[in-house]
Amino acid sequence: MIYKRKKYPTVSRNHSRGFLQFLFWFALIAFFGVVGYVLFFSSFLTVTSLRISGEKNVSEEKLLERVKPEISGYIWKFISRNNLFLVRKSIIQKNISENFRQIKGVEVRKRFPSELEVIVSERIPTMLFQGANGWFILDENAVAYDSVDPAAEEIVRYDLPRLVDLDGKSVALGETVLNGDYVTYVLGIKEKMKSDTEIMIGSDFQTPSLISKDIRAKTQEGWGIYFNENINLDKEIEMLNAVLNHEIEKKQRPDLEYIDLRIDNKVYYKFREGTPEETARLAATAADQAATDAATQPVVPVDDSGKKKKK
Repeated sequence: MIYKRKKYPTVSRNHSRGFLQFLFWFALIAFFGVVGYVLFFSSFLTVTSLRISGEKNVSEEKLLERVKPEISGYIWKFISRNNLFLVRKSIIQKNISENFRQIKGVEVRKRFPSELEVIVSERIPTMLFQGANGWFILDENAVAYDSVDPAAEEIVRYDLPRLVDLDGKSVALGETVLNGDYVTYVLGIKEKMKSDTEIMIGSDFQTPSLISKDIRAKTQEGWGIYFNENINLDKEIEMLNAVLNHEIEKKQRPDLEYIDLRIDNKVYYKFREGTPEETARLAATAADQAATDAATQPVVPVDDSGKKKKK
């Protein structure tokens, strides 16, 4: 007996494969659609916390003014810039660095999902320097980072030493104007004078030239003190105290013109012209010179009659 096999309907393999491909692409498009919506259109990545840290002398409000344009407005009129994913860190860093010369470094951090932190590091204003082309403010590395008006309120409040180069060195922004030892020496003068003597000096210093290493300060009594970086500052202060305590009376100080500490183990000082001390010194100098001249004049021999012999 012959049996016929019963036929069942079958699904075409090609039709099944096409359906799976359709599901794959549908799921892929749906996935990217959801990701795109979350990244660009939902409020999930909206920046809700903006923090500035590290600032000391630069205003936080002014720093925020340079950050906010990067998280404000729209891209292509429908994508909000206030989106952590879209924040361009390099643009924020550039905006701050170019507008605040006192800022030495900027770091921008994104903290998922909605916090933006801007960390700045500032230069430490250390000294004002006047060269041939104006006044400049120097940082802790003696780099001239900005040209300034020394009388401006924001500069005066720093109460920085002011060094004038009488030789007229030209200064360029970003240039290292002085070496570190020189800066330390100048800053140390004011500190040492305050702590180790009873003489008060102002914030103004002069140098005939940076190569000479001479530094001239002015006391509040009106007379000058000459220093030199080649001489140890502690030793100079010691010599100054010695001459003030043992050679120059306190009542004579207002008549001083300067005290010179630039030679090791020696101190020179001068009173102003017309003062009793300077008049007496000049008279004594003239007398000493006359005695010296008399001692060095040739002796003319005389004969027995007491007459000078002709040569």
